[in-house]
Amino acid sequence: MIGPESMQTPSLTRIIDDFLAMWCNARSHAQPSIHQIGAIRHVHFAKPPATGKQTRFDEFFLSHFERPDEVVALVQRTIGTTPHWLTVFSSNPIVLKNTYASFGYTSRADEYLMQLPSLTPTEASEQPAGPVQRIHSTQEAEWLNTQAGTTVAEPTRVNDPTIGYYYIKLDEQLAAYGLVSMVANGLAGLDRIHTAPAYRRRGLASALLTAMHYDAAQQGSATSILISTPEGRPLYQRFGYQDVSYVTVLESPDFT
Repeated sequence: MIGPESMQTPSLTRIIDDFLAMWCNARSHAQPSIHQIGAIRHVHFAKPPATGKQTRFDEFFLSHFERPDEVVALVQRTIGTTPHWLTVFSSNPIVLKNTYASFGYTSRADEYLMQLPSLTPTEASEQPAGPVQRIHSTQEAEWLNTQAGTTVAEPTRVNDPTIGYYYIKLDEQLAAYGLVSMVANGLAGLDRIHTAPAYRRRGLASALLTAMHYDAAQQGSATSILISTPEGRPLYQRFGYQDVSYVTVLESPDFT
């Protein structure tokens, strides 16, 4: 249950900062920069963070402690009327969405910020769903990106110790993929976890998590964090992840 006790500041601000460090590290191909404006974090992308999708170059991360009218005014002072997203961490997304709707914002996604309090290296004795591969070559990275239809693995970073790219290949097809970013205070950030529709309900996501948890723990990570969709949340709960807050992504009224 997400309640006020899990939404206290400054602990939430610290978690948001740690999350953003790993999140931006996982999107280095888009050249993100983080700007601190009080308790609000403004991420600007120099390049599109996603391929072939409606995207943005500016995103603001904040908690529900910030007054919406002040947030809107701050955004306008910072980037004018440039289309953008707001990602808000809260304990009551319904009230939040209704409040921001009065300023013309529309809801894009409802998700959960989740944290695994203790990350220990537990290596599966077998992975019957299919072998998990960690990318170690530019050719593998380019293949993954082509198959995924977007940039998941940056070819120049396949041997970077702060990030690991993983995939499962079945029937000569990309069945599942994900990455782990390790840059903040012993924290591993899991991201971009996806299973192709034809290969769901075969335990592939569980196999990915097992491999990523193991490698992250071996490299010194003590805890793990991620943002989950409602559909993915039961899986992460089975691995011991706990809810930290709701995450509501909002689009500005001029977003097209």
